[in-house]
Amino acid sequence: MTTPPITDFQALAASAAVLRMFREKHFNICTLDAVAATIGRKEHLAGRDYEALRAVHCMDWADMGPDLARQVREVCCRMLGIPDTQPVVTEPHVPQQKQEKEARSILSLLFSRSGA
Repeated sequence: MTTPPITDFQALAASAAVLRMFREKHFNICTLDAVAATIGRKEHLAGRDYEALRAVHCMDWADMGPDLARQVREVCCRMLGIPDTQPVVTEPHVPQQKQEKEARSILSLLFSRSGA
């Protein structure tokens, strides 16, 4: 069974959510779940890596330390099927223009993956 292509609305919402997920003070696995469901990758949220992500749910990025924070981000991106090319997760304030560029980058990755 193939997943239908995602709509513009779904891709925009998923892009914004991914950016927010990596910029909030803490990691929220609920956002990962919602994005994966939106883009048709919910079945990729399984296994020991996913359980490890559940273990750090609601943990502040700063409390993880740089190595774990980087790995959490990499695993999230892998599960969502997007390359980990976005800015550092703990970057607190990103100019609006840079945010829009990053959102467009994620958006193009989602659309290229969906076949839309």
